[in-house]
Amino acid sequence: MAQGALITLEIKELIAQIHLAHPDYGPTGLRRELLERMKEIGLDQNFGPDWPGVSAVGKVLANIRANLARRSPETKGIDALWSIGSLAQYPIPPEALLMVLRVSVEPTDIPVRVANWRARMDKDHEIFNFTIRDALWAARLYKLFTDPQDIWDFAAWCSVQERIQEATGQATDFPYIHRALLKKLGLSPSTDEKGGRK
Repeated sequence: MAQGALITLEIKELIAQIHLAHPDYGPTGLRRELLERMKEIGLDQNFGPDWPGVSAVGKVLANIRANLARRSPETKGIDALWSIGSLAQYPIPPEALLMVLRVSVEPTDIPVRVANWRARMDKDHEIFNFTIRDALWAARLYKLFTDPQDIWDFAAWCSVQERIQEATGQATDFPYIHRALLKKLGLSPSTDEKGGRK
């Protein structure tokens, strides 16, 4: 029996993202959404319009559900809504608190990259959901910018990516977020014409 192409990490992350937004979807419903997303971003051109199949999606989904079930209670808890009361269990540095409060106000200008993820992650909710995970990321990043919107941009992006990587069982690593952060801060390393460092 011939096998299809191996499911790439990028596709696994899309499956995880869809599952996190729609935990009630089974393999068939999730695959339907996956094929739509792949078409939106042009991945169907690489693999064809009907790949991956329901069985392949079901196997990835089973692994994602197993990874999520193995999370510690503390890790599961950080996806709850954040409030000042959360500080008792999930402390943040006192010097970061003012900025976290400012970031927790509903943002008005979320960049497209984060807006697309968050809109899909939270599309069934009409309110802005600022989670404990978001607050922790905002606290980690608060000294980098003075504008709460800039902090939210990166905190939300990291938060979503961290959830996806937990679901897929990857080590937390955000190379493209890291590069975008360096660029935003004006710290991008110089590269030569071939893309190597000078």
